[in-house]
Amino acid sequence: MVGAVSAEVGAATSEVASGGSLWIIYALVVFYALCYQLQRPIEPFLVDKLVKGGPTEAAIAFGRVESFFSVAQGVGSLMMGYMLDRFGVRIGLIVNFVACAMQYGLLSMCDSLSMLFLSKAPGMLMGGFLCAQTAVARVTQDGPDRVAALGRLTTAYTVGGVVGPYIGGYLGSSGDYFLGSRLATMGSLVAAALVLLLPSHLDTQAKQAAKRPAVQPASSSSSSCSSSTPDSWLPRAMLVLQVTGFSLAVKVATGIANNMARSAQPLILKNDLGFDEGMMGKVMSGNFAFGGLSNGCLLAPLTAALGGDTRVVVRNCVAIMGVVYMLEAALFAPGLALMRSGSMLSGGTYIGIALFLSLFQFSLSTSITAGTQSMVPKDMLGTLMGIEHSIFAVAGMVGPLVGTYVFRTSGISGLALACSSLFLGILLIWTAMVPTGATSSTARSKKSE
Repeated sequence: MVGAVSAEVGAATSEVASGGSLWIIYALVVFYALCYQLQRPIEPFLVDKLVKGGPTEAAIAFGRVESFFSVAQGVGSLMMGYMLDRFGVRIGLIVNFVACAMQYGLLSMCDSLSMLFLSKAPGMLMGGFLCAQTAVARVTQDGPDRVAALGRLTTAYTVGGVVGPYIGGYLGSSGDYFLGSRLATMGSLVAAALVLLLPSHLDTQAKQAAKRPAVQPASSSSSSCSSSTPDSWLPRAMLVLQVTGFSLAVKVATGIANNMARSAQPLILKNDLGFDEGMMGKVMSGNFAFGGLSNGCLLAPLTAALGGDTRVVVRNCVAIMGVVYMLEAALFAPGLALMRSGSMLSGGTYIGIALFLSLFQFSLSTSITAGTQSMVPKDMLGTLMGIEHSIFAVAGMVGPLVGTYVFRTSGISGLALACSSLFLGILLIWTAMVPTGATSSTARSKKSE
């Protein structure tokens, strides 16, 4: 009886500790997003200032800078994921925030396009959201609790994403394009110190994994990813891809479409709709606020309305986004002349569609992540999230280049049509490859075998 009482007390204590850890993780994500978004609204204007070839050349340069940063994050995510499994999330978070401080510090001294590219190099070790997702997965169980925690994690990012662009746009509208980056440098160093508040038991699994002798993965296509845990990175990565490959492929493809639209948005707001620095910051803040609302308040009911199961939710989100992008392409088609460039109606319509799409974009991304996390054991979550963020960074590399090119050559309508084609193509492949009734519970049952 005493043993049972002790077990109950221990379980309750563990639950309280996990809850406290979650709130610290949420706070760190707020810092991460706030510091990053402080300088985001200003970058298109900074590129304009550094590039002397006019709006077209500036748009090309902006796309290249975005893609270079995505390359750095793509390579770095693989390193960060493995670091999390081997050394723990606290070490990973500290490395992340130090790298953030380096990037923003270099940006605050930027006086040429080459210096701007150099400031993106520390992005290789910037993986704050990756670290946070791994930490959340280690303190939560599979199922609705984890989906809710991941949704609140995105909401935490949204808090920083709402405040950051608003302040950054306001500071930049004064003509000082570097004050935001200086503040971001100091904020990142403060966040690095706050990481020490996280309990050390979060890294217990990583330390135990580092001391284990290497185990080779099963030679057959095992139904369980937890039956063997390879020690070196490559076998771990191959095992993760074997289990989660299709879901990750869908995330890459949808990520390319989303990055095409997102990377062109500042150019559309600035060039086609005539927004200045302050208005740009307000719109970006509004986008994040709506995303935070969808994740903090609407994610659970929206997920239930879209089918409940993560695979069904993903399929329905893909279908809805494909149809909405098609509608946007028709509304902004020059031949139909429904929208006049620079008018209040065209600006409001464009922003309204972007907000509506973000509702399903966040649900899509969160559902894919929750589904893949349920397929692997906790001591391989870092490797999984590193791979997921890396391939998503590939989408971030391809998307801006394609998106800015399509926008320059075909305008808003052509860009929306391209995004719609991608989503509807993914839907066709999904329909052909995923059997009716296939659910993520199948993956969870395989994991438990």
